[in-house]
Amino acid sequence: MGKTPTVNGEFHASITFQKWDSPHNMNQSVLLSRLDSLIKDRGESYKSVSLKAKLGETAVRDIVVGRIKNPGIYTLEKIARALDSSLLNLMEGGDGMPSAATLTDRIPLLGYVGAGGNIYTYDDLPLIPRVISDADRDTVNCEFVDAPPGHYPDGIIALRVTGTSQKPYMPPGTIVYYSNRFLGGAPQECIGKMCVVQTKDEATMLKKVEKSLSRGLFDLLSYNSEPISEVELAWCAPVIFIKPY
Repeated sequence: MGKTPTVNGEFHASITFQKWDSPHNMNQSVLLSRLDSLIKDRGESYKSVSLKAKLGETAVRDIVVGRIKNPGIYTLEKIARALDSSLLNLMEGGDGMPSAATLTDRIPLLGYVGAGGNIYTYDDLPLIPRVISDADRDTVNCEFVDAPPGHYPDGIIALRVTGTSQKPYMPPGTIVYYSNRFLGGAPQECIGKMCVVQTKDEATMLKKVEKSLSRGLFDLLSYNSEPISEVELAWCAPVIFIKPY
């Protein structure tokens, strides 16, 4: 498919992307209109949503009126969660929660875990869990693999382990899956577990997460590389299923 691995695969300058492509394909006014409508439907104000999302109290208003041109994926995800919605809802409309009948049994494998637990994605595909319908698969430039057991209405992502980075725990060819991402650090349910993490300096890795001695920072552990201490995390997603090779 002409897949080109690139490090990180998450940080985009623009707020919008269509399917898994570049973030420049969607009309920004459409997204802002959806955001404004959702706020009104929830009976919220711009200020109340800003505060729930832990943003500056004028942030949402500034985004809707266009004063902030490119708020970023993280900010939009925080706003969506403050509205009990999803990033998928903001970007594509609908309720953002597909029913079990719409979920496919094949899910996107977006990249691989290489040396040191670093994650490399294909074609800059963003590492945001979502559901891809059968009809949309041809638009996504990646491999699809069997879904794990369970029900994941917000979507799920797979990554393949390569080389010896995770031996003996996960030999080459092992597939790991994750669904929910937690922004701004690692909650208790991630501590002591293998997680996909992205640091504030944009490194994306598969690591075991432990609390650091410093408040708000975390230690990242690997089987075959030195630990990384006192790291600030942009987001953390616990691995929910491991498929042995």
